[in-house]
Amino acid sequence: MFASTTNRAVMALALFCSGALLSLGAEGEKPAKAENMFGNSSFEDGKKPWGLNVGGTTDVTFTVDGADAAEGKKSALLKVNTVEDYGAQFGQQVGAPVQGKNYTFAVLAKSMKEPVTLSLEIERPVNPWDRAAKLEGVKVTKDGWMELHVTFKVEKEFSEGWFAYVSCVEPNTEFRLDAFRLYQGEYVPSKSATVQMAVPVPAKPAEAAPAPAAPKEAAAKPAADGAVRMFDTGKASAAPLSGETVEAKAGWKIVPEDTTDHAFAGDVALTNNRLAMVLRRGGPGAEVYGLGQQKCALRAVLTPVGETADLKLNSLAITDNSAGEATINATFQSSGGKALSVRYGMAAGQPYVKTETGEGGAKALVVEAPSRFLIMPDFFADDIVVDATQIPIATAELPSENFLIHLLPDRNAIVMTVSESREQDARVALSGDGAQRVINRSEIYYGKSGKVWMALLEGPGIWHERDISQSDVNKVIPLDWTAPFPCLWRVDWQGVDKLTNSWEMVVQLQGGRFQRLAMWGNNSNIIPNNRQVWATVLGSYSYPCWLDTAGRGYLQPMSKGVHFEGPAVIYPINRSKFTALDQFSVVDVVRATLGVGPCEYILDVEGQGMTRKGTATCATRDELQAIYKSNQQKQSKTKIETALTNVVIFVKHIRGRIEEYSAFGHDMLAYLAEQRRAHPELSDFLTEMENLTKDIDAGIAKRKDKMQTPQYVVDLTEEFRKNVMDMEGPRAFAECKRITEAIVTVGGNQDELVGECRVHVKVLRQRAGMAMATNPAAADVA
Repeated sequence: MFASTTNRAVMALALFCSGALLSLGAEGEKPAKAENMFGNSSFEDGKKPWGLNVGGTTDVTFTVDGADAAEGKKSALLKVNTVEDYGAQFGQQVGAPVQGKNYTFAVLAKSMKEPVTLSLEIERPVNPWDRAAKLEGVKVTKDGWMELHVTFKVEKEFSEGWFAYVSCVEPNTEFRLDAFRLYQGEYVPSKSATVQMAVPVPAKPAEAAPAPAAPKEAAAKPAADGAVRMFDTGKASAAPLSGETVEAKAGWKIVPEDTTDHAFAGDVALTNNRLAMVLRRGGPGAEVYGLGQQKCALRAVLTPVGETADLKLNSLAITDNSAGEATINATFQSSGGKALSVRYGMAAGQPYVKTETGEGGAKALVVEAPSRFLIMPDFFADDIVVDATQIPIATAELPSENFLIHLLPDRNAIVMTVSESREQDARVALSGDGAQRVINRSEIYYGKSGKVWMALLEGPGIWHERDISQSDVNKVIPLDWTAPFPCLWRVDWQGVDKLTNSWEMVVQLQGGRFQRLAMWGNNSNIIPNNRQVWATVLGSYSYPCWLDTAGRGYLQPMSKGVHFEGPAVIYPINRSKFTALDQFSVVDVVRATLGVGPCEYILDVEGQGMTRKGTATCATRDELQAIYKSNQQKQSKTKIETALTNVVIFVKHIRGRIEEYSAFGHDMLAYLAEQRRAHPELSDFLTEMENLTKDIDAGIAKRKDKMQTPQYVVDLTEEFRKNVMDMEGPRAFAECKRITEAIVTVGGNQDELVGECRVHVKVLRQRAGMAMATNPAAADVA
């Protein structure tokens, strides 16, 4: 299996097949040449489209350089520091093979230290992750380039393609890989190998102990290029530094590690491989610069807010100073002499700045990062997207959420805030007119935890926007955008009602079909070349957003169910099975900042995953009708009994969800009635909220007769046990069909109603959220 069940919850999307990949010919054609299915097979073009997959807390780095190479000028260098679970898997997704043909997978390898054991593996990139081939345990030394290879016959269909990779489960190892080959045909030795292939290492017995973990010192030591460094700029600056100044560091001096009593002659700067943070005396707060793939640039300013907002940085003190983490305690003072302190910290290799309140009681953190769009992401429903051009007021409140995303105007950076608290609503300030209107800053309250993080995701095309008009309906729109790295990309469409509809992009596989992935878990599935799918409420439709095999983006606005008009925004919501370790998505930021406990509590992954219990009515119908159609009921009594039991569980579970929606609606109407008495001036807003809430009961009433009651389904299953269980002959199948179709009528209407209730609540939630932004008087009620 490719990955453990736990790790697959955050790694489930297929790697984009590079445009450099060579597809196989049509079945029956004889290839003119043994074509290599790998793209960039000798790393001459850098890292793409190669990917790393790791088990658990495995720590591994992947770089490409010209220090040594078997073919060409470059090779891949992998350093495995610590190992957990299945260790490190380094490889690439390739196109679908031809069933019945022989293939060879070969790669040149060389250890850089002690001998290291490597394996070659090829498997399906989606569930059930079954293998096509494996070469187990070959000992590779530093004596020269050794070729590992395995030739095998494709015994079954792999329409989704393959993931072909080199795996390593040994910690504290370092090795190079070059000249990957995967082709149709028998093994032909590489002329670049300098030593013969070693004999595979015998497999360990089942009871053998796992490889020892690396010492704690090694595990805690960050990669050299990700280490945190503290600098004294040598000279105080009255204005924010330019990106060129931060990049050059001219005249800056490193504050030695573990030194905490340094007296700064200038300003303080913290850097890792992703960020630089500068704290200037007299400045308003921490100035955060991006050090990613783009030119160094100021991306955000983080300013504390106390009883007054006119705070200036007065003094600095070092709290922590190590390569793994560094923290500065910054004391600010107002014009009236009141002081408060905030701790700003950075960690090795992480894309965030952590802020924490100190003495004086900072109430909130202001994040200045001007942008047209803000997103309040929802990992189980639709996001709320705030468009500055649609908010006429100067300041607005937004619904209290743990996460807020600023999409910076150049489309190469995303600023995200994370808070453990949602006790108070966020506040935003706007300026400008027309298309130039922007949200200048957001104000995030510290709450009881006293912690707010600001993360920066940076890179060319890290987000994208395309305006949609009614004339675009049903048209395929090629975007002037290619996904910069493999992950789960979300499209937030604006509807004609100004509400947001969130969709994850599907990924085209080499054979033309598409892979559709769930936000959590292993529930990816394949959809056909024409992207025709079915869903509750919508029925049958063409999936509206996708990436082709080269990662190019496409949109096709729908003509039924939902109608899109206005901006469609794309951003990286969650990592995939092939997202490289050095790339971060929004969910990665949540996990990195909050940690496992608070993160899982806020995301409620396990709770949200329990969407169904028992067996669906249509599946029960299909199973029982198949048994009775083939006259297998006598030998299938246990299966029949299990099916009847599980379908009742399913119907009762879905009915329970419907009852929860109904109860929510009644409670909400009672609340709105109270607010109407207290705030008669909000009559228009409250009437809108009441009408939206009443849609829940209206939908229930519409389907009540066809849904019947759970007892109705219980009675049908009892009738089945009594009269049909032991019945034989043509009449048995007819009775089976009659009862199961009646059960499906109940289940189908329940399923449709749950979907409709979900839509009603989504609309209510978003309307209330937008009312907060556009009608300050309604903010508290909303």
